[in-house]
Amino acid sequence: MSWNRKILVGFFVLSSVVAWKVRAEIPRVQCADTANGAQCVVMFSKPIASSIQVQSQKNTLSLTVHQENPEDPPLAFFRPVKICSVLQGYEIHRRPETILLRFNTTVPLRVTNLSLTPYEGKFLLRFALVPATTPTPVSQPLCAAAALSTSKKPLHLIAIDPGHGGIDPGARGVNGEKEKNITLEMARILQEMLQKKGYKVVLTRAKDITLRRIDRLKKIESAKADLFISVHADHNPEKSMHGASIYTLAPEASDPESARLAQRENVADQHIDGMEVSSPEVAHILDDLSKRVVLQQAKQFARLLERTLDEEDRLPFKPRRSADFLILLSATVPSVLIELGYLSNADDCKRLTSKVFLHKIAGKIVKAIEQYFVEASL
Repeated sequence: MSWNRKILVGFFVLSSVVAWKVRAEIPRVQCADTANGAQCVVMFSKPIASSIQVQSQKNTLSLTVHQENPEDPPLAFFRPVKICSVLQGYEIHRRPETILLRFNTTVPLRVTNLSLTPYEGKFLLRFALVPATTPTPVSQPLCAAAALSTSKKPLHLIAIDPGHGGIDPGARGVNGEKEKNITLEMARILQEMLQKKGYKVVLTRAKDITLRRIDRLKKIESAKADLFISVHADHNPEKSMHGASIYTLAPEASDPESARLAQRENVADQHIDGMEVSSPEVAHILDDLSKRVVLQQAKQFARLLERTLDEEDRLPFKPRRSADFLILLSATVPSVLIELGYLSNADDCKRLTSKVFLHKIAGKIVKAIEQYFVEASL
């Protein structure tokens, strides 16, 4: 390749990187229809001031946001595509000290319920759009600063199920460690971390007791949990098997290892419960429309868990799987089962009996939980 061609290729690569970086810094806009308008969320990558000006005309609504760090170069971004029933598209104009968001509306609208929420170094601006009987003219901008405040995160309730317990020790480690003790320790760490962040938490068991699966599910649903996590640790005759896995409910297993695990966990549950539930019954439950919606929510949380539990935590090739786990049969709560690792693997067993490691994994689970509820609000 000639030097001129190399220079030209390098220029295009550099241009692509710069363009990607600029595009990544454009505020992300999400809107959804409501009964009388729309709910919008705008995610900013940098801090913004609490003074926001709102202006409306017949079919245009503008928000001017003041940047606290006006370092980015000027930029204009257009999306002339319908994003909900009352918004035909929007424009973003980045200037030295402001960002202008201009929405093209199908009817005159006004802004209500402005709130600003910091999230992992980013900033979420939420607002509702409702019909405006008398649009505010451009010459008389409405200052929304008085309505803007740092809103508290919604008080979500997380249900955590430490697997096994009492007469059911669960899997055994290479030195006799019991799964029931590891799952309870992890549940307590998660509870403490989540409560410090303002979440409500309910444990299906807070000590070493025997608990029927049906009683675990009743406790989850009676608490009206927003998310359910069942915590386990696995065992396999193949000592090389290692790493965490994340499971959601399905009438058929995604792979032989998932089928083996589901059978082991279900046999333990059925032994305690004194009853059986077959895969056809699981399929029948999943035929219910509301359950399918809940299952999609569970899959979304599982994807976030996979993302936060990175390679450093020795994930297997396909960490996100599915099978007919009876403990995931809640009809109203998005539910996942996490296998923290294999107690039959010497390295995994050593890690799972370390409080430092359990705190590290718990922190990543909490991060996935926070991301799940933020995305659910977009």
